[in-house]
Amino acid sequence: MRAKKEKGFTLIELLVVISVIGFLATLAIISLNDIRMKTRDAKRKADLQQIATALKLYANDHGGQLPIAGFGYLNQGNGWATNYKNGVICYTGYGDLENFLNGSDADILAPNNVYLQKSPKDPKNGGCSDNGFNPSGYMYYHPTGVANCSTIFAALEKPTAQDSASCAGKCYPLEGLDTAYGMNYCVDIRP
Repeated sequence: MRAKKEKGFTLIELLVVISVIGFLATLAIISLNDIRMKTRDAKRKADLQQIATALKLYANDHGGQLPIAGFGYLNQGNGWATNYKNGVICYTGYGDLENFLNGSDADILAPNNVYLQKSPKDPKNGGCSDNGFNPSGYMYYHPTGVANCSTIFAALEKPTAQDSASCAGKCYPLEGLDTAYGMNYCVDIRP
């Protein structure tokens, strides 16, 4: 009589297959996270272009002048593009660029048009930084007293060398905003 041969996998074969599946799943998760970061960065870049377009429209209606006062840090027109994070005000008493662009700021000179109904927010972190030194949101700065040139900033998660080089030679230097707020991508607005 012949002995019956058992059908099935050995323990070693099962462990090898489980290890390979685990390794492939880990690679997929890492790739997916990388794709998510790049997608958020692409949205940040598009958001800055949208804000820049709205600011150019504002300047067109105001004699080539960009907003330089009436919001932001010490009401000098510099700081977070939006002063809200998840519907909560980050800094009491500060207006923001968003109010200028949606027409709701009392400091806007006539004509008081809507240039951007709702300001874009950082896709991961929302608006402003709630502790001042956490990269989130977009920033708007201009050289003191200069109303025809400003720069908006974002903190990309996976910046390329080209992204970081985008901040060279802008009308408002990156100095300090990179280390304090993690900003590493810049768009100049020159109406």
